[in-house]
Formats: sequence, structure tokens, C-alpha cells
Amino acid sequence: MHPVLFTALQRHHGLASRRELLRAGVERAHVDSAWRAGALLRVRHGIYALPSVPIPILRAHRVGGRLAGASAAAFHGLWVVPDAPDLTVSVCANARWLRDPDDSAKPLEPEDRTVLVLRDGAKLHPRQERLVVSPVTCVVQTLRNERAAFALAVLDSALRQTDSRHASTSIVDEVLARTSARHHALVHAADARAESGTESVLRWHLLQSDFPFLVQEWLTDHIRVDFLIDRFLVVECVSAEHHSSPQDYANDRSRITTLVALGYVVLEFTYWQVLFGWPKVEAAIRSALLRRPPAARGANRE
Repeated sequence: MHPVLFTALQRHHGLASRRELLRAGVERAHVDSAWRAGALLRVRHGIYALPSVPIPILRAHRVGGRLAGASAAAFHGLWVVPDAPDLTVSVCANARWLRDPDDSAKPLEPEDRTVLVLRDGAKLHPRQERLVVSPVTCVVQTLRNERAAFALAVLDSALRQTDSRHASTSIVDEVLARTSARHHALVHAADARAESGTESVLRWHLLQSDFPFLVQEWLTDHIRVDFLIDRFLVVECVSAEHHSSPQDYANDRSRITTLVALGYVVLEFTYWQVLFGWPKVEAAIRSALLRRPPAARGANRE
């Protein structure tokens, strides 16, 4: 690949239009030669990329936009929405000639439910969101297009990635400024202490059900629980990864034994129960609250 072409592509983060390359001083012959040699990918007509550009970004640009929404959240290492379309793309409101994400020779079929097209591309930053929307933008887009509980999980995960309270506050403030009032209650419910998306989803459901609860509460010097409801009911989010070894499993059983001996009632729920079986989870919590032990340690805990 000609050095001028390579430098021009690097300046554009590995992906550029033929027009942008020519403006940078690249000759048409250099583009065509690199493409024929396999050193350059033609994403779609007039758009070229280095082979090192991540596949999700290539697929979004093959459609005709930028990687966005839940797809961008996954790209940034945020919580992954479980039932989102395979690909979410931001395009301009009047964008036409959208193509199949895996074959630019085919048009994007309107009935293709694996691709979600957001017509908000004009609102994106032309340089900072050139290839993929920012974490804040993907939070905003998720708020507008996904279930509230899932959007909260994405926002919480964005806050967990920050390295300071100031940065977290900045993210929340920016999301508030870019969303309507109907989303503000959810944004204010954000909490970086959530250690998983399952915890975030469960917390949102608890808020909607008006349960009195505390999060990440220390019950002994060595035991912290995900949720403490009404000062005696411990609710934990568990996963196969958490019990990935016999020792992990044994440690968790010992932990529960200690809590029960102190007078707490312990309920554990899985990812799938919390995300897709909330009515049964809520019923179990309400049933446990009705059976409050008379001598529950939590009732007297200061």
C-alpha cells in the first residue's frame, strides 16, 4: 500500500470515502491498486477501509451509517442488551440506498429485523463519532429504543467505566440534557455500584415495585449483599461465572449459612429469572416479606 494512502486512512481511523482520500492527496491508482491487492477493503461503493477496522464498524458503514445503540454499547464494553437486533446503525434522516450489512450489492430489506436503523445521524459529532457513536450517545439511544430496565443497565455500566465521581456526574448530566423529561427518573436512578447488568435490572424492578431496599450493604465485616429489603431480606443475583469452581460454590454456601444464622432470609435469582421472569421473582420477594421472621437480625440492625 502506498504510504500516502496508508497515512490518509490512519488519519480517518482506518475508514474513508474515496473523496476524502483524494482530498488528502491520494491518487486514484493507489486506491485501486491497494484494493485489487487485498490491502484495502471496499466497504460499499466509494467507501474504503483497512482490514484492521473492527467488523461491527464495517457492517454498520456497509449499511450506510455509524455503529450505534446497543451495538455501540457492546463495542465500548458496556452491558449487552440481550434481545437487541444484531446491528444498530445511525443514519441521517434522509438517508437512502441502505445496503445489506454483509453484502453491499444487496439493498437492506425493510423487513430485516436483525438491523435497527436510527435516523439520528445528523445529531452526531462529525469527528468524534465518525465510525461509532460515543458511550453517552449509545446510552441515549438505548434509552429511546430499549426497555427501561435494560437502558439503566447500560447506563450503570457506563458509569462503572469512569474513574471518578466527577466523570460519572458528567455522564449523567449529559444524558439528562439529551433526553426528554420522561426518561429523567431512570437517569437519576443510575448507580455505578451495580456490579452487573442483572443487578441494575433488578434494582429498577425493585424501584418500580416500591420495595424499601439498600444496595451493596455490608452485613458483617466480610459479607456484602446485592440488596437488603426491609432490613432482613437478602436478595442476590447469581451467575454460572460466579460459581465457576467447586471452591466458589462452597464459599457461597458458607456465606449464606452465616447470613441465615444471623437471622436474614436469603433469596437468589439468576440472570434469566431477573431479565425475563420478573413476575415470579416479584411474587417470591413479596411472599418472603409476608413471612418476616419475628427475630430477624436485620430488624434491629443500626
